[in-house]
Amino acid sequence: MYLTEYWGCKAVLKLRRAKSYRHPKVDLRIRKERTRNEASNMLKAYSEGLGVPALYDVDFNEFYIIMEYIDGRPLAEEPSAWAMREAGRTLASLHSINIAHWDYTTANLLVKERRVYVIDFGLSRRTEDELEKAIDAHLMIRSFLSAHPGKEGLVEEFWKGYSEVGDAERMKELVRQIELMGRYVKERRKTVW
Repeated sequence: MYLTEYWGCKAVLKLRRAKSYRHPKVDLRIRKERTRNEASNMLKAYSEGLGVPALYDVDFNEFYIIMEYIDGRPLAEEPSAWAMREAGRTLASLHSINIAHWDYTTANLLVKERRVYVIDFGLSRRTEDELEKAIDAHLMIRSFLSAHPGKEGLVEEFWKGYSEVGDAERMKELVRQIELMGRYVKERRKTVW
């Protein structure tokens, strides 16, 4: 990622470089797929009025995206009840248009002028699968709690925001299923190793 200018506007250039440890054909497919998914999902979210950077340019042959620079602060730096509610509302809005972010953490949420912006759609995908969408909520809560001990009460604010657009109770149920899958693996490891 590079800070740049595009037609006089401050911008971010995201360039996907080849990884020498990957087979060239696999690397090409991954870079093409991630660039396409990121641009497509950002454009869809932006067109729905969600807080995401505007796309300025995309090149699917050189694997780069030039997007609006959001001069905001990561939600991770100053989590608040309002910001967590907005994060929940925004996630539910993404899910309502069948986008799963898959890296939805406070580090990928910027706060600017009482609005939350979602960045880094590199792992995102279009899906109707509720469990794939629940991974976002699970990751958000887990990363938030590990980075902000003592602020557990803000998780409820996240769910309040989610419930304004989506079915928070169903999402909580799915998050519990994901947590149980992880616990099952941990318990199984204890008996095998």
